[in-house]
Amino acid sequence: MDKTLIVTNDFPPRPGGIQAFLHNMALRVDPAQLVVYASTWKRGAEGAAATAAFDAEQPFTVVRDRTTMLLPTPGSPGGRPGCCGSTAARPSGSAPRPRSV
Repeated sequence: MDKTLIVTNDFPPRPGGIQAFLHNMALRVDPAQLVVYASTWKRGAEGAAATAAFDAEQPFTVVRDRTTMLLPTPGSPGGRPGCCGSTAARPSGSAPRPRSV
């Protein structure tokens, strides 16, 4: 079965309409088949604690990038094309390819 990957800057606990929409959409997908890759909402201990608490309550996997904003870049480390300049959690070559949404 295909996995779904949601990559977004707009995911709770950051407040907003898009954030609520994406969270509700994620809750409708089989949690075993979903990974959400999102930026970190706030820096600092309070923001990290709120984000970690929210992520732990989710039935699906949430991976947070260290940055507060994911930005497109022409390439990623290693010279391969990528979406972000960050070196945070990158899938291994053996990981299943997610379907596009």
